[in-house]
Amino acid sequence: VYDPEKYAKNKSVDENTFPDEQCIRTVASAVHFHGKAFADAESFTCAPGPNGKWRKGPAILKASGDAALAAETGLWNFEAKDGYVHFLRMMLDAQLPNGAVPCILPSNPIFGFGWGSGPAWDTYLFEAPEQVFRFTGDDAPAREAYGAMKRCLAFISEKADVDGPFDYRLKDYSGWKRRPTTGDRFTDTCYVYQFNRRLARWAERFGEPEVAVERRAAAARIRASFNRVFYRGDGLYDSGSITALAAPLYFEGLCADGGEREAVDRLRMRPVRPPV
Repeated sequence: VYDPEKYAKNKSVDENTFPDEQCIRTVASAVHFHGKAFADAESFTCAPGPNGKWRKGPAILKASGDAALAAETGLWNFEAKDGYVHFLRMMLDAQLPNGAVPCILPSNPIFGFGWGSGPAWDTYLFEAPEQVFRFTGDDAPAREAYGAMKRCLAFISEKADVDGPFDYRLKDYSGWKRRPTTGDRFTDTCYVYQFNRRLARWAERFGEPEVAVERRAAAARIRASFNRVFYRGDGLYDSGSITALAAPLYFEGLCADGGEREAVDRLRMRPVRPPV
């Protein structure tokens, strides 16, 4: 049974989260996203309260991180395309001129920016079109979001020295039983690498080969930077946490040359549960 009080703050992935518990958190994120009605963008008003503080957002607000995590599950199990496209359009509406997108939708230029944004939440802009196309073959959402993807990636690219690592805004949080989480420099850089690869594919599909070449080159540079900073050799990444070992495998092509099998072997050797 989904208990929002219990799971609302425990959806992040960290190195000490075990498969059964992580499964619960994925389901929790899916329920958190699908279990509430979708709001119209016009219904959101974040006005100053009596003490000059911003009023709390309505319960129908949804986090883009939950939406991204739930997208594959939602589209696999439900006819959820229209809901995901609607949520995507709210993100497009809320995007700032500098390319930044909020972590909460609906939103406005003040609520949802600056404290909770970051690649792991911005990913919905890239994840929704990807999953809709994957499950339905419809590339219309990607076409609609294509310009916003380019602006968002340009904004993110300003947050790193040259080609990474990237490190800004909301971090991985609420580690299981307060155990340490994998550093946000690590996970942020994984996401930005993926953004560049996905944008390159859309650029090629939409007739902008020069953008595709540029984004693939950027992804290659980020990959090199990522492995230079985080790869320790023999399949070991960063601290050797579950996230640190699994992420380079999940984000296709990110592992160092020949490092995939070694990373898999290290994951297999890692204990499923800590010693009592």
